[in-house]
Amino acid sequence: MSHQHLQPGGGPQPYSSAPLPNRGGWAPPGPGGPLRETPPKPILLMLTGEQVGREYLLANRVTTIGRSASNDIVISDSRTSRRHVEIVQENGIFWAVDAGSANGFYVNDQQVQRAQLQPGDIITIGLIRMAFQWGNLPAPGPQPGGPAISTVMVDPQAVSQILANPNLPPQPGIIDENYLLRIDLRQRPVTSFGREQGVNDLVLDNPQVSRRHLQIALHNGSFGATDLNSTNGTYVNGQRIQAVLLNDGDIINIGPYRFMFAQGFLHRSQEDDSVRIDVLNLSKKVADNVTLLQNLTFTILPREFVAIVGVSGSGKSTLLDAISGVRPATGGAVLYNKSDYYSQMEVYRSSIGYVPQDDIVATELTVKHALYYAAKLRLPQDTTEPEIRERLDEVIDDLDLELRQDTPINLLSGGQRKRVSIGSELLSKPSLFFLDEPTSGLDPGLEERMMTFMRKLADQGRTVVLITHATQNVELCDKVLFLARGGFLAFYGSPREAFEYFGVSRFSEIYVKLEQEATPEEWAARFLASPYQRQNVESRLQAIAQEASRYGALPPEDFSRHQEPAMPAPPVVFRQARRVLSGPRQFTLLVRRYFEIMTRDRKNLLILLLQSPIIAIMLTLVFNRNDFANPGGDYGSAKTLTFLMVIVAVWLGTSNAAREIVKEAAIYRRERRIGLKLGPYILSKLTVQTGLVLLQIAILVGIVWAGVGLGAPSLESVGYLYLTLVLTALGGVTMGLLISAMTSNSDRATSFVPVLLIPQIIFSGAVVALERMGAIGEWLSNIMVSKWGYQVTGRILGLDAIPSTRVRFNGPPPDQADRIEALFPGSLFFDQKTFDWYLIPKRDPEFTLDVYIQWGILLLFILVGLGLIFLFQWRKDRRFTR
Repeated sequence: MSHQHLQPGGGPQPYSSAPLPNRGGWAPPGPGGPLRETPPKPILLMLTGEQVGREYLLANRVTTIGRSASNDIVISDSRTSRRHVEIVQENGIFWAVDAGSANGFYVNDQQVQRAQLQPGDIITIGLIRMAFQWGNLPAPGPQPGGPAISTVMVDPQAVSQILANPNLPPQPGIIDENYLLRIDLRQRPVTSFGREQGVNDLVLDNPQVSRRHLQIALHNGSFGATDLNSTNGTYVNGQRIQAVLLNDGDIINIGPYRFMFAQGFLHRSQEDDSVRIDVLNLSKKVADNVTLLQNLTFTILPREFVAIVGVSGSGKSTLLDAISGVRPATGGAVLYNKSDYYSQMEVYRSSIGYVPQDDIVATELTVKHALYYAAKLRLPQDTTEPEIRERLDEVIDDLDLELRQDTPINLLSGGQRKRVSIGSELLSKPSLFFLDEPTSGLDPGLEERMMTFMRKLADQGRTVVLITHATQNVELCDKVLFLARGGFLAFYGSPREAFEYFGVSRFSEIYVKLEQEATPEEWAARFLASPYQRQNVESRLQAIAQEASRYGALPPEDFSRHQEPAMPAPPVVFRQARRVLSGPRQFTLLVRRYFEIMTRDRKNLLILLLQSPIIAIMLTLVFNRNDFANPGGDYGSAKTLTFLMVIVAVWLGTSNAAREIVKEAAIYRRERRIGLKLGPYILSKLTVQTGLVLLQIAILVGIVWAGVGLGAPSLESVGYLYLTLVLTALGGVTMGLLISAMTSNSDRATSFVPVLLIPQIIFSGAVVALERMGAIGEWLSNIMVSKWGYQVTGRILGLDAIPSTRVRFNGPPPDQADRIEALFPGSLFFDQKTFDWYLIPKRDPEFTLDVYIQWGILLLFILVGLGLIFLFQWRKDRRFTR
């Protein structure tokens, strides 16, 4: 049986294995060309696809082949199952065994379930062909004849060619997106696009696409595109649209899919999810005119695996952030598929995965729960729970963490933790992957596994760019970019070419040469004059010659037209990424996640919950039930206890919240870039912290009330006291969150807590009377939440009715006691048992302001605090993008 595939615009054609240009330096011989000897070890040689020419050593007993990154050989093809074929070695014999695939596989063009392999056998999986080789048999060359298997990217310049031949036969019925190259929109009044089968004419099965995403309607000879409130949006010529009339040549982006409209047809790119990156004369200047990147120019082709390496201070992270758009450059340009990326960031937002050095998942959660919350934030709002579970299973399988999916992340190894962070980005099937030192801190074995995993991600069809200090496994990359100190490009090419260029045998020796052999400027000049620059940079830029000349990225002799001078980077369009979930749904999800994080960190939660009862018990040991009695109470003790309860409430709220934003800065920044709203995020923190202080204050009030009595207040008064202390504690929570929003790390946040708490004690009015503070001190007391909490608590507990502390003195004889007491009622008291005289000082009422007014002031403190939290966190967001 002859294996066949569909060709554009026609029926089945005989299968051809004509080669693609490859990245590995191997080219299959043409017809009549020399035969190639195979190595004595058993290998699989890739004959077609992006990996053409690559060899895989069959060293294991079982070698798995499939679409999942957990396989030994990863194939990026939609017809390939996640685990498609196993190559099994038994007693020196190799067998190809179907692993339960959906579409089967072929050996020498015969579909089989299990077959013994002989040297020279051709295995076909979808459109991918590979040869089994072992011994000295010649390697099979590509079959002559027939068109080459190639992929093209929709280019607006091709419009005129397409318009010349628009009359292809219509394609009735549901459109098969796997084979589609051209859609005839004239055959239907409305053509719908979306993820859900059965309701859309074109099913685009990708998590970045909504269930019902877009429809194109024909009306009076014109075609109009209407976005159906999709989560990630529809873009026409780089602009997000709601409804627009289509013109010939318009480029339409739906998630990773790209189409060009021309005369009633949609022409679909065969490389929807591929992105070519061109970096043109890129520079970065910061304060004091310091230059971090020095006019860098290079190209990263789709599906390449590129490592950025260099000495410390060479600008590796700055370059990665400039390419990814996290912190844009100030000069030159970054082009994605020939379009300026900085002005169209939102178009590619859902197609980019970015993993910083720090974890971007909450390590208190289990692997599966962390990825679940990540999926809810990243996938379209209409994604169902079964779809989420299916996607989670796929990603966990890709990560090879099936056996650890219920393990808390903080119990995993460093490499496994990094894979979970990568998994959170894999959920939306990004086309581009940027990683900042994913191998940092890993031992050599884990480092090799991580680099191999990155290689598999690239083999799945993604472009992978990473920073690494590791040198042992850089050979796995397609290209390596060396930066010299100061942001100069010292080399760009394949790992093998790097050895040749620097004249070394180990990558570690390159670092030494960069530092000792020449200045950074000299290294940059050497590379510009080298054949490697022409081969790896200039040759690639010929495909975008016009754009490259505009930014001065190629020498003038390469162009027939006048070269324009290098230009500053186009203005960055900081459009807020559209949220995947609505604000209320984000808030609900974040509350659930934050609550689970808090409850899973049981040791910390236990400490938080024990603080309140321990403090309350200590208070009952120091104070007694008579302190609030009237008469006979002790005003000084009652006042002190009241003040301590208020300060404890402020302290609990502040200390609880001081680290809660800054400790997850990496998670927050990444989620902000994929649509997290600032409001739901901050309010989720406040909500969970409110629940915590409600419990803490209830324990505090309950124990103190039971132990000291508080003057036997009514149940209503106890409720008022509880509400007052809760509002005071929430004032402390907002102060803590404000500290967290203002500081850059957890240590600084913790150190800043006393700076805010000590003034709460000094200016509360309990330690020093307000009238004795002076004008400045009295003004400062008005902005202390402790003052207002103390005032309203004293009013509720009736401190003004408790007599002042008595002062004993030697007075008149006892027989005159009645007459003198009558002359100074309430000020002098004679104890008939001890025959002592006591002076009871008079004082003005201190707690006079209405309770409801003071509650309003406490609420105002909370609202103002929230406003400041929003302001400082927003400013921090802006600073990070510079």
